[in-house]
Amino acid sequence: MANVSNFKNETFVEFFRDFRMKRKILSLFFLLLFSFEMYGATFSVPEESGIVYNSKGECILFFDMDKASVSIFDEIADFSNVECYRILFGETKIDTFVIENDYISISADKQTVTLKSPLANSGYLFKYKVYSDGDSLEKKAFTWITKFEPINSLTWNKDSIYCEKLEIDFSPALTYKTEFGATKKIIRDMTISYNTLTDGENGPSENSTQEQIEESNTITISPVPYVNTIFELSDFTIESQKYQIKSDSFITHAVVAFPTMTTTAKFLHEGDEGIDSTLKFSTSFDEAIASSGNFRSSGPLLLNLISNSSDLANHFEWAVTHGISAEQGDFSNAFVLFEKDINSYEVSDPGLYCFELTVSNISNDSICENKSYACFSIAESQLNIPNAFSPNGDGKNDEFRVAYRSIATFSCHIYDQWGRKVYESTDISKGWDGYVGNRIGDIGTYFYYIEAVGTDGVEYKKKGSVNLIRTKD
Repeated sequence: MANVSNFKNETFVEFFRDFRMKRKILSLFFLLLFSFEMYGATFSVPEESGIVYNSKGECILFFDMDKASVSIFDEIADFSNVECYRILFGETKIDTFVIENDYISISADKQTVTLKSPLANSGYLFKYKVYSDGDSLEKKAFTWITKFEPINSLTWNKDSIYCEKLEIDFSPALTYKTEFGATKKIIRDMTISYNTLTDGENGPSENSTQEQIEESNTITISPVPYVNTIFELSDFTIESQKYQIKSDSFITHAVVAFPTMTTTAKFLHEGDEGIDSTLKFSTSFDEAIASSGNFRSSGPLLLNLISNSSDLANHFEWAVTHGISAEQGDFSNAFVLFEKDINSYEVSDPGLYCFELTVSNISNDSICENKSYACFSIAESQLNIPNAFSPNGDGKNDEFRVAYRSIATFSCHIYDQWGRKVYESTDISKGWDGYVGNRIGDIGTYFYYIEAVGTDGVEYKKKGSVNLIRTKD
């Protein structure tokens, strides 16, 4: 900027050369220089040239210095006698320059002042007066000009093994000076895109993910991508401009699994029919944790446990506990199976079961592992017997069927009033449809004798009567 007057005080400069006094003198200087009360002046810039960095206007970012200008508005200001200074902070001194009027324009209402052609890496101080209730008060406003520089480098330590988090450094870092000379970092508004494995209906699949990032010079990615990938960074710090940069390929060591548990779960039906219901049940481990209080099944139960792991995983450990909550993290005495997938694993005893899957990649140069777990309960044995049924084909209570939980063995015998056996079964999941031979039995009372043993060892011997009734369709 041409035609500026340099107001350096040589005696003052010499005084600053004493390193031990430098910080104290800097603080004192600015305490005196900026001892004016500051109100709510607002900064603005042309949209096509940059942005005001924050609401306080501490910094203005310009990507096009050729179009740069700074305006200040204060609704109670009188900018007719505004004084503007350019300030540079050195290591041992402060240089202050008066801005000539040729570079300043004032609005007709004297409430807005515009500085033309500001320079980057400089602070600008405006001193002016406001009037309220006939009184005048000196005010000041300060901002720093920073030239926006796009990110030109994304780096990380390529010799390190990253299992849980990856820190990516980027440069250049953008900074500004406060009115007291302190250096602050500018937080960039960015998104970072990369590929990783996600859980899908048919197991893990590679997909692109995107994260919103607000950082000054380091990006933390957690969890680490589970596939080799390139990071693509988009910088939206200045909304009117979009800057993008791509990294080298990241070679991953991290492993992951999205285990599922599949079974035909048996639940006690709570409706009027009083019958057992079954459900083909498949859930991820995370979902099983969230619903562990509700996932209570009748035993015995056959489980299929599928690891759904990433390709780098080559070691698998399934830890199984009974009666111990995994939320307490205690798998120290668990039964361990070293298989990728487990088919037809039977559980029968009542109580809480927890499974923990640990997958890892054991090689000469790296060991990364990933853990996941799930819990569910096997209910205590229970046997409920209805006292009536109506085999009329309406789909409601058409069979004499017991409701049960966790029954290991079962036998049922039904007799008519004359002691003739009309039905027998050892399959608790089936019921009597009311047929005697080839026709529906007569309306009336029938007698049953049931023996059963629960998976918890409880024995049941039940005698009683059930009424076969007719209802209107």
